[in-house]
Amino acid sequence: MLVGDLNLAAFIHLEIAGASFGPRYLYVMLAVLLLNVAFIARFYKELKITTFDPTLAELLGFRVRRLHYAFMFLVSVTITAAFYAAGSILTVALMIVPAATAHLVTKRLSHMLWWTTAIAAAGALAGFGVAYALDAATSGAMALMLGLVFCAVFGGQRLQALWRARRRRRPDRVDAPAIAVPLGASREAAKTTAATVAEPTSFAAR
Repeated sequence: MLVGDLNLAAFIHLEIAGASFGPRYLYVMLAVLLLNVAFIARFYKELKITTFDPTLAELLGFRVRRLHYAFMFLVSVTITAAFYAAGSILTVALMIVPAATAHLVTKRLSHMLWWTTAIAAAGALAGFGVAYALDAATSGAMALMLGLVFCAVFGGQRLQALWRARRRRRPDRVDAPAIAVPLGASREAAKTTAATVAEPTSFAAR
């Protein structure tokens, strides 16, 4: 079966009345993409609250179970379509690695969605370029590039944390700046101090 490989899936064209309109799985994945975007755009707030705090969502009147099953059904449809188009390795890599990498970059859910999309697209394009240059498997190269991106982000954050910890351990040494005082000014300051000390004594003598 010509399924499970991006290179082989491109040979299965959509033909209508003898005319070819490109790879069939391209239209399948576009339809799944539009379905996912429409569902998330419509139920973004509901998904956010039911995912992170289902108890509060039930108290507010949201139908948590229905939304959960609808979301799981959408995930199942997406995975099934992706298995036929890209194979199991790339599907699992695209589901886990971009989201995990985005979670390292930001903690806000809205920003995480955009970071996940950008990382997945960049890893896929880089993997395709590497596979084309080395004449290797496309799905494996894409999964490898996504893994390298995750390792780079994770390693960079660990190094940054170690550098900050070392800076905190160093004692803060602040040297007082040396102030040059003219000779005449020092004499005037000494006279003023002596006069101030002598005033209480003369007042007591009176």
